Amino acid sequence: MFRHASSVIAMLLALCACGGGSQIESGGDASSVCGVEPALSVDPGDVDKAIGLPETLSGSQPVLLIHGTGSTSFESWHGTYLPALTAAGYDVFTLDLPGKAYVDIQQSSEYLVHALRVIANLTGKRVDVITHSQGGLEARWALKWWPDTRGLVDDVVTLGAPNHGTTIANAYCVPGCKPAHWQQRRGSQFIAAIDDGDLGVAASATSIYSDNDELVEPEIGDATSAIAGAANIAIQDLCPGRPVDHVGLMRDGAVYAIVIDALTHDGPADLSRVNALACADLLIPGIGPVASLQGNYYFFASGNSDVPDAPEEPPLAPYVCR
Repeated sequence: MFRHASSVIAMLLALCACGGGSQIESGGDASSVCGVEPALSVDPGDVDKAIGLPETLSGSQPVLLIHGTGSTSFESWHGTYLPALTAAGYDVFTLDLPGKAYVDIQQSSEYLVHALRVIANLTGKRVDVITHSQGGLEARWALKWWPDTRGLVDDVVTLGAPNHGTTIANAYCVPGCKPAHWQQRRGSQFIAAIDDGDLGVAASATSIYSDNDELVEPEIGDATSAIAGAANIAIQDLCPGRPVDHVGLMRDGAVYAIVIDALTHDGPADLSRVNALACADLLIPGIGPVASLQGNYYFFASGNSDVPDAPEEPPLAPYVCR
């Protein structure tokens, strides 16, 4: 069903009639004049290896899945959105963020920038981006600081994204924690930069979250997942009282119904179009409980990455203008 293959990407780009490789960033020094789109500092070859391709390109709508902290594309999506969206007829791509997304989110965001350029070149279409948890921050950061990506993206749908930081990270980073944890704290300089001015979202953005999220907090009241200008939807708005935890957002059937509404209409998701009967689906339709549980991981787990703890938050990149 799926493969990682930088050589296949190179071959398809050579055959593609949708702009060839001209949109592919060649990398280089990340420093730039303030306000000027920065070059990428990551090696494009490393990013190519991190992109998961569908077995065949059908010419249908491309979707890129972005995982969260401490996970991989396999752990998050192999038993959930990857098979479900493939069965629904989408060309589904994944991206493995470096260091299981424990590294500086600014670095991980460059992976997304390059991946969007590659996928848009391969398919000749704007890409739908679905993220879980930290992946929503990569999407916002990429769209904020690399304006060319805005023309490459159709919908952005975030699941449980700590868009304005999570208090759990504030408690976790005492005395030190992974670089990405520092940046996900409420009040971090990273969060302040992403929230300053242009909020870094696509024209069509949907943020889906749960009142019961135990890792991204607060979600009740002034929800940290909410983004100004986006459709901000708690799953309990559709299914009152429904218990959905952080990881459960990736396999919940009612959440999936909202996602599909966003993907199949112009603009963001609209609950008035979503059938409340979706609340009867505890899991994504067609995906069994064993497969859906393959994505279980603990968002702030330690010891499963070679990325060392850091004593403080990574500095903002030179291109960040505030």
